[in-house]
Amino acid sequence: TMIASMMELTNYLDDVRNAGAVSPAAWNNVIETLMLLLAPTAPHLAEELWALSGRKYSIHNHKWPVWDEKLIKVEVVTLVVQVNGKLRDRIEVPVTITLEEARKLALESPRVKPQLEGKQLVNAIYVPAKLVNLVVR
Repeated sequence: TMIASMMELTNYLDDVRNAGAVSPAAWNNVIETLMLLLAPTAPHLAEELWALSGRKYSIHNHKWPVWDEKLIKVEVVTLVVQVNGKLRDRIEVPVTITLEEARKLALESPRVKPQLEGKQLVNAIYVPAKLVNLVVR
């Protein structure tokens, strides 16, 4: 899973680099961070890449990268909308959405409306920031 995530990240970074949206200094920082992240899982490969990139001594003597908590905070989630347990739509919503707001968005969805025609809404089950299931008869 970690390797797959790093591959996704490198593909994204490659697109950013090809678009010319990153300075050489920032790119160097990104490469160093990627090597440090790779070191626990692939220590020999990371050490070889570290040496080939001209960095000093051992990658394993360097500190683990730190992150900014503000930058990783999730603000938007994908809310799954179901009708009688069957997937009907996915809606991007703020993570703080309430049951009433989620229910309203679900009922207004153009992909859900046809499923509700001529039926009575019995219940709306809400799993916060994950899904809303409309139960109809």
